[in-house]
Amino acid sequence: MDLVAEGAYAVVHAGTRMLESGQKLERVHSHLMTLLGPFVTERHTAAATGT
Repeated sequence: MDLVAEGAYAVVHAGTRMLESGQKLERVHSHLMTLLGPFVTERHTAAATGT
């Protein structure tokens, strides 16, 4: 697994731990979007432009 995938996995795993500890889904989703949103947007843009 490359470093980017490992980092994304760690963030998602942290989100599951937050849910298991009683955090509300909306709060966890907000944290995940803050951390992963820019990466997803960049990857989507790169794929659309072929860069």
